[in-house]
Amino acid sequence: DLEAWEGPCGFDTRHRFVSSFVVQLPLAKDSHGLTKALLADWTVSGIYAYRTGRPFTVTQGSNNVGQGHTGLPNRVGSGEGPETVDKWFEPADFQAVTSGTFGNSGRNILRGPDWQSLDLSLQKNFPVRRANLNLRWDVFNVFNTVNLGLPDANIANTATVGQIRSLSGDPRLMQFSVRVQF
Repeated sequence: DLEAWEGPCGFDTRHRFVSSFVVQLPLAKDSHGLTKALLADWTVSGIYAYRTGRPFTVTQGSNNVGQGHTGLPNRVGSGEGPETVDKWFEPADFQAVTSGTFGNSGRNILRGPDWQSLDLSLQKNFPVRRANLNLRWDVFNVFNTVNLGLPDANIANTATVGQIRSLSGDPRLMQFSVRVQF
């Protein structure tokens, strides 16, 4: 029954917003000597990204419908739940079927959590004779936003079904770099 597998792609993103910026900071432009060398010509840049949740399919791992195929349960309710880490969707809205039977639940009928991140970079160029020294500090996921992964969607996993047990992004990360251009 291929109609049961009609639905959004696993990477379907309904809404996505991305914005970037680069700002040349005018600190100490009128200064002279060491003050100007340290405070002038800093560059700040960043990228903000947001997307709505990816779709996922509620499955029944104990339903053997053939090699390389995923068994689907019967859908008896909307499946929508409180969308918390402990219970993202309502597992009781999906009933197990006899192994070897195709359930009526569809493909990618529910959506996981949204995702967002802000990355910033601060850099300064120092001219050194015929070379250029570039100092850079990058911060990824500046606000340390917790981006949750998809929930366990296998109703055969009675202890963890509906729970989110993974992340879909890294915590805040920083890196420093020095580059010499000549």
